[in-house]
Amino acid sequence: MRLDVFLAPSELTPAALDGRIVAVIDVLRATTTIAAALHAGARTVIPFVETEDAVRTARQYERGEVKLAGERHMVAIPGFDLGNSPLEFTAETVGQQTVLLTTSKPSISSNVLISHSKTGSGNIKSSFLQRHIV
Repeated sequence: MRLDVFLAPSELTPAALDGRIVAVIDVLRATTTIAAALHAGARTVIPFVETEDAVRTARQYERGEVKLAGERHMVAIPGFDLGNSPLEFTAETVGQQTVLLTTSKPSISSNVLISHSKTGSGNIKSSFLQRHIV
């Protein structure tokens, strides 16, 4: 097995990741929130850069199957089900739900992985909460 390590976000381009399985270990709040949602039983968490894209995607689901979550400038988005605090993501709030998450400062790695997920063979996001797994 070959392992390549990218130490700087500037190295994470879709071309550099094409056809690879990618693991990103990130200490940002969004990644910790994703981990908390999945730990609480969310079916999946789909990150979005733009609020409008998350809202548009939510319309493709039945209301009981999806939760909109996120913030803009550290304030929960009006009309969304949840903010971005990991403490909000419990089995009661996100269990068996698809979570559509958007934040005002998504990490560069999230942006690359969003692009990569359309063409790559897979990706893994992790935070320090799962350091023992990765």
